[in-house]
Amino acid sequence: MSNPVDSKSPRDDDPSKVETYVADHVADIDEKMKPSQMKVDAMEAEQAEQNMGVLEAVKLYPMASLWAFIMSTTIIMESYCVFLMGAFVAMDQFKKEYGVRDSKGKDQIEASWQSALQVGGPLGAIIGVCIAGPITSRIGYRWATIGGLMLLNAFIFVFYFANSLAVMFVSQLLEGVPWGIFIANAPAYCSEIVPMRLRAPATQMLQMFWAIGAIIVGSVCYVYEAKADSSAYRVPIALQWMFPTPLAILLYIAPESPWWL
Repeated sequence: MSNPVDSKSPRDDDPSKVETYVADHVADIDEKMKPSQMKVDAMEAEQAEQNMGVLEAVKLYPMASLWAFIMSTTIIMESYCVFLMGAFVAMDQFKKEYGVRDSKGKDQIEASWQSALQVGGPLGAIIGVCIAGPITSRIGYRWATIGGLMLLNAFIFVFYFANSLAVMFVSQLLEGVPWGIFIANAPAYCSEIVPMRLRAPATQMLQMFWAIGAIIVGSVCYVYEAKADSSAYRVPIALQWMFPTPLAILLYIAPESPWWL
């Protein structure tokens, strides 16, 4: 009985055809084995990542850890901006400039304005979170975040030169939009760019950065609250500019998330 494979083989008296047939046959076998082998390799790599320690993963993937850290620093900046207004309403020079006299003759920011000023940023952040998804899907995490940083640079001007509580409220509303972009993109980018073993620490680190931002605000306002002029609150506002441009430059050279690519 003839072998069906042999019946398709080229004639033995034609060496060139035999060589071509063997090469094609081997290539066909390799092509069929590739998907299964790739699946096995992926499972082994995933298991190896799960078994390694946090420090081991950082040493093995230092650049991924670095870029995740840089993206996370947008949360320090955001925390600084968010807590800044809360510090201002308790600052004597700010109350003297924008407050009203109470029955005891002390300057106070009206409760309605305190609420408005502190809710403006979160309202803008809701808008930012809603638009972050479509924008990021179209242009990627890097450019969406860089765009947010440039917008924040512009909106800080509104805050710095504000001469009324109403303008400050508008500035907080505007600043909140890029804040929302950072809130949405930072944890997603961090979890996608680092190996599996570092995903939880990378996203948990964001909460620590919120605390760092609050500490910086408290320290800056403590230093400047004794000033007897508008620099008591203008300088802390101006210090917001120390964040966006350096971060934008670093994110420009950062890699894009492989999941977006």
